[in-house]
Amino acid sequence: MINQTLRDKLSDAYMAAIPIVTLNFFWFICSLPIVTIIPATAALFYATNRLAHGKPADWHTFYEGLRLYFRRSWLWGLLNVVVIAVLVSNFVYYGHIDAQWASVAGALIIVFSVIWLSLQIYTFPLLIEQEHPHLRLALRNSVVLLIRRPFFTLGAVVLILVLAIFSTVVIFPAWFFVTASVCTYLANLATLNSIAKVNGTKPTTEPEPSEFPLEGSE
Repeated sequence: MINQTLRDKLSDAYMAAIPIVTLNFFWFICSLPIVTIIPATAALFYATNRLAHGKPADWHTFYEGLRLYFRRSWLWGLLNVVVIAVLVSNFVYYGHIDAQWASVAGALIIVFSVIWLSLQIYTFPLLIEQEHPHLRLALRNSVVLLIRRPFFTLGAVVLILVLAIFSTVVIFPAWFFVTASVCTYLANLATLNSIAKVNGTKPTTEPEPSEFPLEGSE
């Protein structure tokens, strides 16, 4: 009986891993030109969002996400590029100044970097959850979720960072097969969980963006 239960669980895990690996493969192929990594990542967020809702996802889903969020993904991606560039350049600049105030400024930049990274756990998944996608609204709602659930958000960020760093340093080929899909899947799960907690409801398998009160508070 125990062996049968174990076999069933292993079988379920194997079946659940198939779309994760498939979607990661398409993300990797689409990201090879480098300049396409932003829309490819958006498509991966979209496909793993379906998985997080308990729905099936395959390469058709990936392509659908690529088509639906191609333009908005560039707005989101370029915003991140600009913010990261500003943060890194300022951190390097203040790092070369031998003064106490410069150390304080560097510490504040680190804090802001952590906050920005935490917001990105929610931003694109929230964009997908919206009935009428709007990046500014997704960012604002990300701030709401971060404020309401700071420790949960920090835990999700740490988990995803540990996974990404471990894959990069120890088993880099994992990026070809599972890492990107698992990271976006976890971000979607964290977003759905936080929405449910903030709204006082249980996470559902069906998205109902029109009933998402954070969106309607613009």
